[in-house]
Amino acid sequence: MARQREGNVVDYRENGIFRRRSRRSFFHSNFSSTSCLTAVATLTTLLVWLAPIALATSPRIVTIEDLGWLAGRWGGEKNGIAMEEHWTDAAGGGLVGMHKDVKAGKMVSFEFFRIAPGAEGRATYFTQPGGMPAIPFVAVEMTTSRVVFENKEHDFPQRILYWKTEDGRLHAKIEGPMNGETVSEEWSWARLSSR
Repeated sequence: MARQREGNVVDYRENGIFRRRSRRSFFHSNFSSTSCLTAVATLTTLLVWLAPIALATSPRIVTIEDLGWLAGRWGGEKNGIAMEEHWTDAAGGGLVGMHKDVKAGKMVSFEFFRIAPGAEGRATYFTQPGGMPAIPFVAVEMTTSRVVFENKEHDFPQRILYWKTEDGRLHAKIEGPMNGETVSEEWSWARLSSR
């Protein structure tokens, strides 16, 4: 059916027959008030039924306080290095932490870090390896058991990941480019008893 409009008149062909109707009569002949009401009723019913589903499946905004699963004293050993990592709770909208590595009875490295609002209020991981000035990594993924921080302008690492598994272990991973390749290192720690 081809249609052509001129002012208030609509020309069209239907089954090879040329017809002419005013726009008003064309609209009314194709869209009756009953069919319009039926369409509105159907859409309203769909919205009533689908709205609760959409609201229930909408992701909740995860806040720094939701990263409380990091809190505690964690430790493990890898390649002869005893590792210890401590995180405060998330009270006040931030976490503070430290990491220490010990090999053959001597501290071989340490790091201070915190998670707090950074630029634009986004959760940011500020790390200070060996007590150096803080380097920011902005959260690009946050759930109630996993967080990924990223800084594409840093040499290595460019991503810092933490996640907690169902067995209660805390995992950490750093990744980024090194010598033209993407490399990563991963650690897994168990919760240590308080001293």
